[in-house]
Amino acid sequence: MAALSAEALAEADAAGSDDERTLLRLAHLDLFVGHDHHADARERADWLLARVDPLDPRLGVFWNIHNILVRVLDTADETFAARAEAWLARSETHPDPEVALGGLALLLYRGRDRGLDARVAELYARVREPRFAGTYTAKYLAEQFDPDRTLQRGKPFPDFEFPALAAGAPPVTQTDRRGRMYFVEFWATWCGPCVADMHDLHAAYAAIHGLEAGSGDDGLRKLGPVPRPRLEFVFVSTDQSPGDVQAFRDKHWSMPWTHAFVGRDGELATMARFGFSGIPTGVLVDGTGTIVEVGAALRGEQLLPTLERALAAASPAAGP
Repeated sequence: MAALSAEALAEADAAGSDDERTLLRLAHLDLFVGHDHHADARERADWLLARVDPLDPRLGVFWNIHNILVRVLDTADETFAARAEAWLARSETHPDPEVALGGLALLLYRGRDRGLDARVAELYARVREPRFAGTYTAKYLAEQFDPDRTLQRGKPFPDFEFPALAAGAPPVTQTDRRGRMYFVEFWATWCGPCVADMHDLHAAYAAIHGLEAGSGDDGLRKLGPVPRPRLEFVFVSTDQSPGDVQAFRDKHWSMPWTHAFVGRDGELATMARFGFSGIPTGVLVDGTGTIVEVGAALRGEQLLPTLERALAAASPAAGP
């Protein structure tokens, strides 16, 4: 990918006109974002802010343009961050609603990460404008920022009774988990990001339960179950059949925790009931049935620290 990226960038810079060069560079950003070094990403982000009009109607062709700014803003200096936010703010009036929402989304996430609640409320009010109604991005942002959304910290997790993955096993219910903290994940074997998280999921499960695993992925892949887990993992599959899940567990990752199955037939109803539109979706719930955490804090390398903090806060010794 690095070699292809370099070749494509050289071709873009050799284009015969400024306009052609701009379009080919935008295509390069769209295709190869995430496949370059951080210094190169910063240079390309600088180029985007300096050379591309955020209202250019052709930006609607490129789906990943904002991702180059996502890559560099976390470590950017205040001057660059101010330039980027000004560029994103201008893109809000872009004629393509999805381009405009892409800029608003990035500003929303930055506001949330910095604890700017009033700014987040102001930006989300713009997402609810009529011109964005019915778009996928507006629906997705509603799941993250709508003050009335189902899945948010401090709200009760909806009552549930999921069929068990194993035939004949009792259903997986919220009632049976009262008084215990648990982590619910909606997932499927066909979901690339779900599978990509398997290493971190197994590593977190092993760490919080004191399980010894061999070195590397192979040691984690064959973890065994914990009879009395400190924190139960409950995975709800939207696969085509229970056999797909079992085959994945046999061949790839043991996933030695509780499994439920709603299948493709129950996927849309489950999403509507619990207020999400894509997987993986993870929710951490305490013993009272209250949502402790949801979203990015339960993904990848952030998962284990999030679970450890929640367990420490729930411990009787954590009181004043």
